[in-house]
Amino acid sequence: GRLEDALRYYRQAASQSPVLSATWGSLARVFDGLGWADSALWAARRHDEHGDWGPLDVPLLPAVLADRGRFEEATASLGAWAEIQSRRQNIRGALIAHTHLGELYLRREKPDSALVHTLRAESLAVGHNQLEELIEARRLMGEAMMRSGSVDDGLATLHQVADMARAFPTNDAVMRTHVALGTALARVGRRGEALQALAMATEVVEETSAGLEEDVDRARYRARNLDPFEVAIGLLLEASPIDAEAVVHWSQRRKGAALAQSAARALGYGRGRVEAMTVGDIRRALGPGEALLDYVVLDSVVAVTVVAEEQAETLILPIHPQHLHTLVDRLRRPMTTSYAGRIDLARANFNTEAARELFRTIMMPGLSLLGDVRRLVVVPDGSIHDTPLDALSTGPTTALVDDYEVVELPSIRFLGQRPLSGEALDPAASVMVLAGDAPGVNDEVASIGAAWHAGRVAVRLGARASETFARRGATSYQIIHFASHAVADAGDPLASHIRLAADTANDGFLHASEIVDTGMPVQLAVLSACETAAGRFLRGEGLMSLGRAFLAGGAQGVVGTLWPVGPATAGLMEAFYARLAAGAAPAAALREAKLDLRREPATAHPFFWGGFVFMAGAGKRD
Repeated sequence: GRLEDALRYYRQAASQSPVLSATWGSLARVFDGLGWADSALWAARRHDEHGDWGPLDVPLLPAVLADRGRFEEATASLGAWAEIQSRRQNIRGALIAHTHLGELYLRREKPDSALVHTLRAESLAVGHNQLEELIEARRLMGEAMMRSGSVDDGLATLHQVADMARAFPTNDAVMRTHVALGTALARVGRRGEALQALAMATEVVEETSAGLEEDVDRARYRARNLDPFEVAIGLLLEASPIDAEAVVHWSQRRKGAALAQSAARALGYGRGRVEAMTVGDIRRALGPGEALLDYVVLDSVVAVTVVAEEQAETLILPIHPQHLHTLVDRLRRPMTTSYAGRIDLARANFNTEAARELFRTIMMPGLSLLGDVRRLVVVPDGSIHDTPLDALSTGPTTALVDDYEVVELPSIRFLGQRPLSGEALDPAASVMVLAGDAPGVNDEVASIGAAWHAGRVAVRLGARASETFARRGATSYQIIHFASHAVADAGDPLASHIRLAADTANDGFLHASEIVDTGMPVQLAVLSACETAAGRFLRGEGLMSLGRAFLAGGAQGVVGTLWPVGPATAGLMEAFYARLAAGAAPAAALREAKLDLRREPATAHPFFWGGFVFMAGAGKRD
């Protein structure tokens, strides 16, 4: 994701070896990722002008042109390439070119032309025993038949190619063919069969991701292969009435699954398979006065499933995903924009209009179904991960935090492992505070010592607050508190870190990957630093944040931040730890601390309290 850094290296390579087509291809992809359309076209042309290609390479320019809607030029260019490969007797190269042409014509909504080229690709694949290419050609052929009106032939072809993919399996082939079959079956109203086909595709994704070792690798893999999950949920949301039980099932398979696997592994549960919960399971796991709000954000729809003691219903929300993203950005951007390295509260106006509309569209429909509920267990998705839910405006002077306690879960699957939401901490729990040189850190350390039980707080400052200690010694404490600088790298999640002291063993940057690898099975991790609950967004998995890293490492609960924090954090933390010491559960203690700040004119602005969130983790199984 660090495209500008990549661009610098590829430009150097292009200046040193200007005839190397691979470099120009890489530049084209980087320019495309940056949104530099003209530069991407220029680099793609340079790539295609050079001849140091392998026999199975294809030109880049057609794909870049197609992405910009210039399909006539794209298909003409790729068609010429297919003819060149045929004249050269490069059979497999011609086969690949005709397959790409079929895909381009489908994107142009010209299924008859797509069928011509996929039939040609099929003929070449059969004649030269190219099984993988044959499966791809027939998949596209079936889709072309469906779109051209030959529904029976299209379904028969897609059934056949799905059988072929299972008999001669590659993960990609099984997934792509079954997504195509499921989509086609849904188009003709055969919803049950469609979901069965999509379930086959999702099993491939789940099995493959379970075999990957690193949390970030599992998350990235799943984010790239969410289509079968999203098609299935989209299909369920089109039904009337909507089957909430089925939506809950598919939502769990789609969201936070890689994180659930990571947390289970950290806590010693084998490969980390965590079974999906039914609505009945959820009701049994919820406590008195609790309700679950499970959000789904797809390309064109936002929905929420509400589960409470006597309620289980899925609602389509009155907001488009793009507008949701816009409103959340209006709320967060002033809180994260610095001037000369500092947040200027005179310019950080809280957009109450956006906060009011977000409450009306994403919270009120679900809340209107609930009676006497005061704790909301929220499973966010899409832009809702970035939303300061507590700060949403419920009236001219009131906010959600005034009436509700909010616990965030990365997935419903975490609910079944008893999240640390309604349970008080052990009063004998010991606290380790690792403090760097962040503003107001001395006051924060003093406030924790004053609020928690005497003799149960250990503090390491400066050079003693080392990364080495954090990784080797801090996990013997039940609560670990970081009061330091942190960096949330949206480009590269692995670069996100908490800044501690360096020594001969470690560089002082406690990275997200190191937190996961070390394992942090503490009762509570408090990340009192900038944007520790923010980071790069991956579809289905949410934000690749430092908070996520602690959850993946086995923490039962995490307090994180959506935006930068300052010296006023000391007051919030004093109130938070005082409530914890008095027997309040973490989510309740955090809410009460926020209300304390809201009551004081100097800290009533949402900047001081709205960015703190409590995220419940997997915890220990009984």
